[in-house]
Amino acid sequence: MTEIYTDNYMKELKQTNWKQWAWLNIKLKVKNAAEWAIENPELAGMIAGGVTLAVKTGVTLSKNASRNRALKAEIDHRELDIYDRSLGIYYRMKRKPTTVEYGEISRRKAAGEDVYTILNSLRLL
Repeated sequence: MTEIYTDNYMKELKQTNWKQWAWLNIKLKVKNAAEWAIENPELAGMIAGGVTLAVKTGVTLSKNASRNRALKAEIDHRELDIYDRSLGIYYRMKRKPTTVEYGEISRRKAAGEDVYTILNSLRLL
């Protein structure tokens, strides 16, 4: 059962019911691709192998990028954020403090000074 859709019908359908037009358009493209693959099996096999390899490579790259982004966010949180227990919030520093600055922060926190004041005076915020 072959359905033939005219250009006028497709234009009208696109203006009135976009979702139905999109699904119909996808079905027509898939049907045309299947007919082409039946007519050209050798070329279709070569293209299918290439597409499979490209998709697999893309998925692998995407997974690696996602993993690296999550790891970088975790490292940044560990190195650049400092927690203020009195307010219950994190402060994001511009840069990682040096060992001397860490000692200064610890000493002044133990003395009861506000974390924001300490970080601001050390020019870390």
